[in-house]
Amino acid sequence: MFVKALNSIKVYVGSGGYLYEKHKMLTLIILLFFIVLAVWGVAFLFINKISLYPRNFVYLGVYLLLMGIVLVLVVRGKESFHEYGFRWPRSLMNCMVLSALLASVYVIITVFIPGSLRNFEVLPPNPFDVYTNITIIFVAVFAEEIIFRGYILRNLIKMHGFFTAILLGSAMYSLTYAIYRLPLALVLEMQGQLESALSFFMAGIFLGTLFYKTRTLMYCIVVHLFIRIFQFLTPLHAMINGYERLLFEIIAYATLTYVVLITVLTRKDGE
Repeated sequence: MFVKALNSIKVYVGSGGYLYEKHKMLTLIILLFFIVLAVWGVAFLFINKISLYPRNFVYLGVYLLLMGIVLVLVVRGKESFHEYGFRWPRSLMNCMVLSALLASVYVIITVFIPGSLRNFEVLPPNPFDVYTNITIIFVAVFAEEIIFRGYILRNLIKMHGFFTAILLGSAMYSLTYAIYRLPLALVLEMQGQLESALSFFMAGIFLGTLFYKTRTLMYCIVVHLFIRIFQFLTPLHAMINGYERLLFEIIAYATLTYVVLITVLTRKDGE
């Protein structure tokens, strides 16, 4: 009888400790989310008041600061970086090839198919220096993947399972862009920002699924880089309106998510 009661106490204390850790982790996720919003909100107000090239250093500083915060949280949590996706894929060549194929599917669906149905336009060169742009894109992609897939999504999956975690993580990813760009939406138009938020939500589902299947950030980073570089450094675009663009974005990310789910990228627990 005494042993049975003692075991019951251990189970109760153990479950209480689990709940404490769960609430603690959820608090850290929410705190990180609001830190990201606050830092970007302040930076956005500051960026509008400075000239073009100093603005680039502000972008880089913000991304580096946010990455540093996540790394501090991982270290203080006394967990392995390996568990947060800081690992090499089994085959780097396979990673590069598959990432290039996924990015190509995205470009075909969002640019070449709608462009062939309507028309193409060649926009003037980007006013930013190409090398500066590439640097910002690299740092931005690394920061976004470390924050939203490596830290937030990984911990949400531990607490709530994949399906709930992917929706919550994608919503946070989308809301970050929608909220920190809210001043721009008020100045220009809300419609474009809402379309952008929906696009980021679908991107979050795709990238989150890719991270869950591969358990490494490398796939997410490489695919994200390929897509961003094409978006920002190529002048070719399809002549479509905002709703049509959103529709093709949704089709593209849904297709990519399906491709990831049916590929041989199999997640093995305990590896």
